[in-house]
Amino acid sequence: MSITKLIGFKIYNHYLFKDGSYFGIDISGQDTQKTRKSIFSFSDTVKLNKVTSVVGINAVGKTMLINIFSGLSDFYLKEKSIDQTLLESTLKLRKNTDYIKVEARIASDDNKRYVIQTIFKQKKQEIDETSSSWYVEEEAIYSDSQRNCSRKNLFNPQKMGQPRYRSKLAKNSMLSPKDSYFRSVGIDYAPRVMSTSSFTNLNIPYHFSDKTPESLLGYLDNSIDYLRYNRDSNNDAVVSYSLKFKGSDEVITSNDFSSFSNVLSSGTIKGISLFFWILGALRSGSTIIVDEIEIHINKQIARDFIGLFMDPKTNKNNASIIYTTHYMELTNDLQRKDQEYVISRDNDTLQSSILRLSDSNARSELKNSELFESGSITNTQPDYEKYIELKSDVSKHVKELKR
Repeated sequence: MSITKLIGFKIYNHYLFKDGSYFGIDISGQDTQKTRKSIFSFSDTVKLNKVTSVVGINAVGKTMLINIFSGLSDFYLKEKSIDQTLLESTLKLRKNTDYIKVEARIASDDNKRYVIQTIFKQKKQEIDETSSSWYVEEEAIYSDSQRNCSRKNLFNPQKMGQPRYRSKLAKNSMLSPKDSYFRSVGIDYAPRVMSTSSFTNLNIPYHFSDKTPESLLGYLDNSIDYLRYNRDSNNDAVVSYSLKFKGSDEVITSNDFSSFSNVLSSGTIKGISLFFWILGALRSGSTIIVDEIEIHINKQIARDFIGLFMDPKTNKNNASIIYTTHYMELTNDLQRKDQEYVISRDNDTLQSSILRLSDSNARSELKNSELFESGSITNTQPDYEKYIELKSDVSKHVKELKR
């Protein structure tokens, strides 16, 4: 059984990103002995990064970017309609344009490679003309399986032969305008892209079906004696949970796991939930997306969780993680420059550029965090002039108290 994954994509006419912006988990540099632990060979020709990081200041499009990646994976590989994916809310037209073009790169571990060019358009809803829905206007599927191909041409449509066009389908085709033509290819298996971005700011508790590993509890909060799952008489479903702290005889029991947020720290709740998703990805060889990985948890815990994907003893199924962060120090652990994407916004056009660190002229002797903090890469720090304006406004609105 072959495995198929979304490798990356380019996007055009999106209101937020510059035309031709690319984001992907494939490597662009050389495979060296020093960085070999950071990558894995997905096929004879395609090598992927185990860890990919996205950094940038607030409101430049980090969350939007990873949500588009997740939506495209569901759309092409999980046979979901546009409105069943994150694409429905993340595809946003630039002014004076009437379509968005996506060029997606897909590969399987049996050396098949695909480029799918999809034209997305909007149409008014019949019931409510103030709202619109997305549909596919046209698609072209390019494919290739040659092994003697240079890395730069692996996903070059001009080197992949004649495409198959959606518009050439018979008039009576049953393909919905909200579905991708790629589903006609008939892939064997595509691991799910697991995204935690929908509850980034909510800290929703997730728990294991069997039990929370004692080693995890000890790592996150060594004051916990145990966290047990009590099942029904048939041992089918969890009906309640029991939590006990060391040094206390009280056992806190509840049928609602989320109620433990009153006695456990937000960091412990986030750690248990995030580890739940990470372990699922490691078990299935999936790609997991974590937006703002540092929220609620200690920087070292975030670093250790990311490290699980780098260690072959724990990452046995070639899982990968994509994360966004404001902790620039986390990026210092990355061994390859092509693992790092920097998003910055042009103050004039208000569009964001997606820069792969390996494509920059950044000084190699500097740590990644030093590059961002030094301003070597433009627009990676808040605008100082805007801060001065803010400071001036604060001064006007804050009056000295009379004693």
